[in-house]
Amino acid sequence: MADETAARVEAAIAELDKVREEWLNRPDVVGCDVGFNYANGVRSDEIVIRVHVHRSDNENAMAPFPEELSGIPVIVIPANYGFADDVSL
Repeated sequence: MADETAARVEAAIAELDKVREEWLNRPDVVGCDVGFNYANGVRSDEIVIRVHVHRSDNENAMAPFPEELSGIPVIVIPANYGFADDVSL
């Protein structure tokens, strides 16, 4: 199982590397990575490409991301990112 997961992670990283620079140049993108998918705070075994974006009142204005890259799901995680002591969030 560990070998299978490692292979899926490597494949996801290879796909993310193809678009990482383009996505990071978008003003709404804070970061992107590869990791497990979570649903309702519970981790699944599914490896996904995660795109972290600034939460916006108008998330529909954000250009869409593909649902998958070469069969690897892409999920968008909207959040307010900042320093832990920044109370203006």
